[in-house]
Formats: sequence, C-alpha cells, structure tokens
Amino acid sequence: MIAMAWVTLCLLLPAAIAKSFPYPDSFDHVVACDTCNGTGARDCSSSDCQSRCPSEGKQCFKSNRYKLGCCCDPAKMPSPNIYKCRRGAKKSGPNQCLSECCQAVTYAEKKTWATICGDGCCKPSNHGTQNQCGSSWPLGLKGGKLKRHPCCLLKGASQDHQNGARCCFHGDGVNCSSPKQEPCCLLASTTTTHKNQSTDPHAVCQRKTCAAYIPCQASRGVNCESRSKTVCCLKATQPSISDPCQISVEDCNSRYMACNAGDQLGIDCSSSSGSNSVCCLPAGKETEACRRGDCAEYQREQTSRVIGVVCVSIACFCALLCGCILCHRRLQLLYRRLTDPLRASLLLPGARVSLAPVIEHPRRILLAISCQGYQNGYGVLETPHGDADLLAGACESMGYEVIKIQGSSHGAIFEGFRRAVHLVSGTTNALLLVSFSGHAVEINGKMMWAPEDAVRGDMNTHFNVASVCRDLMEVHLNDGAERFGAMQPAKSLFVVLLADCCREPGGSHCEPFQEARHGRRRRDRPSLYIIYGCGPGLLAADAAPDGSHSPFMHHVVEQIQSERRVSCFAAVVNEELKKTTNYRQEVWHPEGTGNFDGVTLSVPGRLRSGSGSSMLTENSQPEVVPSRQP
Repeated sequence: MIAMAWVTLCLLLPAAIAKSFPYPDSFDHVVACDTCNGTGARDCSSSDCQSRCPSEGKQCFKSNRYKLGCCCDPAKMPSPNIYKCRRGAKKSGPNQCLSECCQAVTYAEKKTWATICGDGCCKPSNHGTQNQCGSSWPLGLKGGKLKRHPCCLLKGASQDHQNGARCCFHGDGVNCSSPKQEPCCLLASTTTTHKNQSTDPHAVCQRKTCAAYIPCQASRGVNCESRSKTVCCLKATQPSISDPCQISVEDCNSRYMACNAGDQLGIDCSSSSGSNSVCCLPAGKETEACRRGDCAEYQREQTSRVIGVVCVSIACFCALLCGCILCHRRLQLLYRRLTDPLRASLLLPGARVSLAPVIEHPRRILLAISCQGYQNGYGVLETPHGDADLLAGACESMGYEVIKIQGSSHGAIFEGFRRAVHLVSGTTNALLLVSFSGHAVEINGKMMWAPEDAVRGDMNTHFNVASVCRDLMEVHLNDGAERFGAMQPAKSLFVVLLADCCREPGGSHCEPFQEARHGRRRRDRPSLYIIYGCGPGLLAADAAPDGSHSPFMHHVVEQIQSERRVSCFAAVVNEELKKTTNYRQEVWHPEGTGNFDGVTLSVPGRLRSGSGSSMLTENSQPEVVPSRQP
C-alpha cells in the first residue's frame, strides 16, 4: 500500500505542479511566409525579391532574425497597431519566415502590449496590468528532466512573489539562509559576481555559492544610494530619514533625504533608537544632538541640563511660596488693622461671634518686669516702675498672684520667670500674664530685653525673649518644666505677653512659637499671645502728656478689668492708644499660637466699679471677637 501511494504521488505531483506553473499562453496569430532566395535575399531588396514577390502578388518584408528576406501576402499580415510579432522561427526549413504575434489588450481606453516569452505570450490581465517574462529555476515539469522554463509574472513582482511562483526575472541562485541552500530568485543587484565576491553580499539569494554572503544581525533593507538598490542591514526598526538604508524601495523614493555634499553621517543621540539612528553632520561638525562618536557626552549634558532646570524650578517655587506667605501676612495685618477697631467698637455684622465659654483659670499669675535705671548706653526711663505698680494693683484686685521684678540684671528677669512657672506647676488651664516695661532691641527678628545693667550693643548682656518663650512652650513636658526648676509640668498654660518697649531696629515680630515645634503631647501644649506697645522699627512713648504713666500701660490698666477676649482687648487698647498719641503709636498683636477665644484677662463677674469701658457679660450676649482670617 505504501509503495502504491508513493508511485501515485510521483505520477500526480509533477502534473499538479505543471498545472499551477505560470506558463506563457500560445501565440494569438501565426503567419508563415516564403523565404526569398538569392545572394541579395538578406537585404530584402535584391532583384530576386523585387522581381519574384510582386509577380506572386506578395510583398518583400524586412529580413527576419536570421537576416533572410520574406515574401508575404500583405492581406494575411497582422496589424502592427494590435499585434507585437517576431519573425523567423528557424534558420532552415519550412518555417524560416514564420511571424508569431501576441495581441495587445485595451482597458479603459488604455492599450497594454503583450510580452513575447519563449514560445508564447505573456498576456496582460483583463484590467490592463502588464506581465513580465521570466525564467524558472530548474524544474522537472510534465515528467521531463530538470530544466528552466519560460514563465509569466506580474511586472515588478517582489522577490518573495517570484520565489513563490518559482519564476525569476533576473535568474535563479541559492538561498543562503536555508540549511539545504534551496533554489531562489536573484535580485537585479546580484546578477553578477567576481571571484567569489558578490556585488550584493547581504542579499539572501546568491549566485551558485554562498561564499561571499554576509548575513545581517537584524532586519534587511534597501541601500538608497546604490544604483541597483543593493541589500543593506537596518540599524534601527524605523530608520531616520537621513539613513541611506531604508526599509523598502518605496521609502527610498518617498522618505529618504540624502545629506548634502560634504556632510558626514553621525549618530542622532536624541532618538529613541539611541546609537542606531543616523543624522547628517554639516561639513563634519557636531551639532546639538548629532554626534560623531558615542552619545555618552550628550547624555551627560542632558542630565546636567535637567538637573539645572529642576533646581531652578525648585528655587522659583520656593521664592514664589515665600512671596505668597509674606503677602498673606501683610494682607492679614492690613485686614486686621482695618477691621479690628470697627468690630471691637461698633460690633459690625461681619464680625465673628465667639460662642466659646469663658475658661476658668485655677490660678492667675502676673509677672511684672520693669527696668528704668539704665547706665551703659541706654537712656534713663521715668515710668516703668510706676507702670508695673499700677498694673500689679489692678491685677491684685482681680485675684492675681503678683510677682514684681525690677530687672536690674539678666538673672533677675529669669528668676521672675522661674518663680512664675513654679506657681503654675501641676495646674491645668492656668493664666500667666507677663508685662515688660523698659528698653529693648530686635536682632534678626528676635526681641532682646535690656536689663538695667545691659551694655548697649553687647547682646550677651541682654535677655533673649525668644529663648524663654520657646522654653515656656514646653513646660507641659517634664524636661521643659525642669528648665525652670519646677517638679511638675503645667498643662494647657495660657501665656499673654505685654511688651511696652521700643522695637529698634525694625524687623519681624518675635515668633518663638514657630521655633518650638515639639511633637509630644500636643493637646497639653501652652498657648502664647503677644501684645506689643508699638510696631516693628518704631518707638514706644515713655510717658503720657501728664507724665504719670506710659500711654500703652495706661490704656492696658484701663481696659484690663473689662470682660473681653484677649484679641478684642488688644483691639480696644489699640484704638485708645492711637487717639492718645495722635496715631504716632499703635498696638501690634500678631497671630498667637493656640486658641484664646475663651480667655479674658479679667475675672468673670468682677468688673471694676466706675469703669467707663463698654463690656459684655456672659449673661447678656456673645462677645464679638475680631476675625483673624482675611
């Protein structure tokens, strides 16, 4: 059974292959003529043709391909407008003057000529597409021996199409990419070889031998600079427009842009293909991204540029952020200056009503610090001791525990703070009111108080308020309380600082609460509110026109027994101070840390008799507190 199947396959396979092979069609028109004899027959103008052909009613035609004159009947000859013919089939015999013709095809008023191929015609298609004559690689068709046969294929067919049809336009060779080196169709660029050196070494199909074949590591393309369009090895999946090696002949005609004369080829380092992308070097000089060698230097330049752009962007962002913060603070200050007096005195509808209950403080402490007998560069003051006594008397009448310190030295002032922290140690929600009357300077935006023994210009002899305020912000911690010698921390301490001093030279206000950023037990952290007697860079008056007390302290004592929240209290004092000083001095009370909505300096229900200040009790209506948000 197997032998019979093999015999059947051997008999039927050649017939099937022969049936699918693109043989030329038979000639459309064949005319046989007589040959002119004689010595001048080759010129087809001898006396033999001239005399014989007309006598027989024929015409002497030009010589055939064997240069033999032919006598033909003109009526039987095909029209040259329809047929393309070849004349002379044989050199001797009866068919010496045989005219074999192929008929043209007209489609859409366009005439397409047939191609004579072997012993037949490669006829155009019904749509007017022209076919081209080729030759097969050695095939044993119709049971014959291996030989090359004429064949017809679409004109301009690709190499793959030729290989599929086994019909080659430029001859056949060996497939060097196949292990068995099977037959294949040659390209036009590989039709000639010289001493085993191929004219197109990268072409897969080579003539006779693969000795000169050079395979490509990646894909193959077309060398656009080669006249015969030889095969080249592609460096990138999508070559640049300046790369002579393009994917196809169509890309060479439509996409490829050759470099100018005198230019050299370089590497386009900006391409995603990296070192595989080609660019043009004008006159051999490197440009921004087109380099002669590798791209390492270009990558370093780009990295440095990106880092520079990022750094500049960060710097611009930081500058913009700082500008926004500064502008926000200035707008807050302007808004508070414009609205606080109105809200405090007129109770405008836009004011924020504080519904927070008044905080009951278990202990109220007043630390009154006064310095006036200066000797080392500062002028002697007249009112600080009297101001401290006046404030101490008002606070004692409201139940404050008073500590009066005549600040003769740095140590005396710190001793006052130590005593005050001892009194609030172990309490919750205690109120510590600190007042200072004397000289002061601001260094780098930080307030420095001058004790009576301070030397002007020597900051080591001054009291650093920012430092002690920072320590006060941590008395809710054991280690913070120990800095003042206290054994127990003070939880939720409220500290109000009244500074009746000059602020020269000018700078931003003291902000110790911004420096004391401690993450432990935030709920129990102290709160701080600072009220200055003048703005940055300004001077505070030592005595009122009557010479008794300073204007700032006079109005503080006048309003301290009025039951107002701290921020509203500062706004009222500010209005009265501006009236007294004809707007030469005004209160500066920046944002504090913590919530002071329920904090009053007076004791609820214990108002000073005869006070002309307006007041709001807890039983009447909610007090209006100026809003600190623009």
